[in-house]
Amino acid sequence: MKKTSHTIFNVIKIILGITLLVVSLWGLDWNRLFATLSTVELGWLAVTVLSVIVSLGLKVVRWHLLLRNYGIQVSFIQTASSFFLGQASNIILPVRGGEVVRFGWLRSQQDRGTAEIVTTIGIEKVLDLVFFLIISFIITAYIPIQEIRKNTVGLAIGGTFLT
Repeated sequence: MKKTSHTIFNVIKIILGITLLVVSLWGLDWNRLFATLSTVELGWLAVTVLSVIVSLGLKVVRWHLLLRNYGIQVSFIQTASSFFLGQASNIILPVRGGEVVRFGWLRSQQDRGTAEIVTTIGIEKVLDLVFFLIISFIITAYIPIQEIRKNTVGLAIGGTFLT
């Protein structure tokens, strides 16, 4: 019985995934997409993709170390699975709902640790904000002062929503 319900759940997930993919690609101007992609400099694309992969990998390692520090003994695979499930959920859920999904999934893998898991997610969000502010100040040092004055409100609003 349990295997049957697990199989049905997997089929539903696959159908939902395919449906969401079709909906997201519906009405896409393929000619414009390929024309735009043909102008991409492959070197910069490679640097961008590599930086995203390294950044996400370091975030998983950081969270795994935080979890271990708080006595939550989970495998690195469980940490990574929970982290990326939360990231994927943030795409469709409002107000960082993926963090709740990440907590719920990891909590379902443990018999204890509710407060500890929530604490590590909170610490991670604070660290994200601190690193974002540090990088923002470094980048700001290289922007001409006229541009900063002209775009201060936009930078403040954009920075608020990026974190």
